[in-house]
Amino acid sequence: FNFKKLFAGVFVDSGVAWTGENDNDLKNYVKSNLRTNVGLNIRLYGISFMNFPTAIDYSVAYGLDEFVDKDVKYGKEFRSYLTVLFNFMDF
Repeated sequence: FNFKKLFAGVFVDSGVAWTGENDNDLKNYVKSNLRTNVGLNIRLYGISFMNFPTAIDYSVAYGLDEFVDKDVKYGKEFRSYLTVLFNFMDF
């Protein structure tokens, strides 16, 4: 593995999963179901196996809102994510 670049970041995400229910009261649905998390990520970019670009992303997020979905409790916990790609997405 030939190391080229290292990035670090801090993020805050908020969002709601809209299921199509409560179409007539969407504004209140969003207010009552908005979920927020904060986290850190580290991105490593390099070349592996002589010529394949490799991008590795490791993120840790902490859910600020606690909720229950299908008898499973979410929130107020750390979650980690590992992603291995050929390149990072450009926005």
